[in-house]
Amino acid sequence: MMNKLLPIYKTTFENASAWLITKQCLLIDDRFNLPYPHYGENTDYIQRVQYFGFIIGISPSTRIWHDSKILSWPEILKNRKRMLTIYFSEVKSIGGSLRSNTLIFLKRRFDDLTSHLLFRRFKMFVYHFGLCWDIVWQLRKISKARKVSKKKGAFL
Repeated sequence: MMNKLLPIYKTTFENASAWLITKQCLLIDDRFNLPYPHYGENTDYIQRVQYFGFIIGISPSTRIWHDSKILSWPEILKNRKRMLTIYFSEVKSIGGSLRSNTLIFLKRRFDDLTSHLLFRRFKMFVYHFGLCWDIVWQLRKISKARKVSKKKGAFL
């Protein structure tokens, strides 16, 4: 029994590069959220389908090949699109209201930016300040996307 693989293992996340989605799941909300930068739509879509009670699973007997560059954390920190995605996910998360998510995001980023200044990492300060500015600039789009989805019955 110990050496026997289960057909599916439950998980909380899987990259979109390896999704098999049922028609029933697609009928609830069949779109990626357009305001998201590349790679952030995965997290957003998974949060929405989990909100509606769908289970995310991994099938060990299935093989999928997706040609993608795997980045280490230091590489991700220098990758503007990836960092925007991480920041965007913090604000857009369905775990809280847009207002509370934004306040938490701003507090965390303020702490990070202060640290960059205190330790004289001026290039990092400018880089992360620019990322934060981009996210704050997108708040109107995020708010509109949430309102549209609520009208259609899907929670964002």
